[in-house]
Amino acid sequence: MRALANIFNPAAERDFGARTGRAPLCATLYTAFDSEAPIAPQRPVQRAPRGRLTPMAASPSTCPALAAGFPVACRRHNSGATPMSGKTDLTFSHAELRVRDLAAMESFFTDVLGFLVTDRGETMVFLSRDAREHHQIVLSRADDPQHGVGRLDHLALRAPGLDALRAVYHRLRTSPDAAPEPVSHGTTWSVYFRDPEGNRFEVFCETPWHVDQPVRFAIDLDLPEPELRAATEARIRALPGFGPKRPWHDALARRLSG
Repeated sequence: MRALANIFNPAAERDFGARTGRAPLCATLYTAFDSEAPIAPQRPVQRAPRGRLTPMAASPSTCPALAAGFPVACRRHNSGATPMSGKTDLTFSHAELRVRDLAAMESFFTDVLGFLVTDRGETMVFLSRDAREHHQIVLSRADDPQHGVGRLDHLALRAPGLDALRAVYHRLRTSPDAAPEPVSHGTTWSVYFRDPEGNRFEVFCETPWHVDQPVRFAIDLDLPEPELRAATEARIRALPGFGPKRPWHDALARRLSG
């Protein structure tokens, strides 16, 4: 538990939304579930049609997670952010759910909550309501279709850059419970790990590229950055959807606002 405590910086997380005016993921989901929920907008907010984004800003008085002191903040820090006082700034990014009926769950999140499908695989669906996020929810068909309740696969936390990700990775390697696993999804460099009670997490930073998902392969995070970039690009250059990230996110923004 001590290793995990060194990863998070709750005070920085609580302050970030107020300093930047960006919305935490909790506020996005709060609005997705109830678009008339009280929020503190940067400009007037109307009830959002399905598939449209609702601009907002969050504060402890309007976001339950912030008010409770949870380490939740906006989805994207400045890429030049640096660890503070030996702790790395991490922001909440997405959750993956194991589901029995993939089609029914996709319909619920798109038709009821207004998410858009951003990618899909044979057993996975990626959904987002934010043009800056490739996915905020991942639906993954459960290995055991007979399980009776919804099941969380993992929670994902965004690191502000590769140096910050490496810092978390090195601390995780000192924990007897974490069993960190460094991988790339082409779009990210990631480390999957478990807390002392077996809950699964991902911490990641962005790569410069987009590639259609799902993609996953092992990486060596101890490589110098130029070698890691070259090795990652070599693995994904021939895959569907490969290219720079900005055009893909611009296209998603048009879909969400259309």
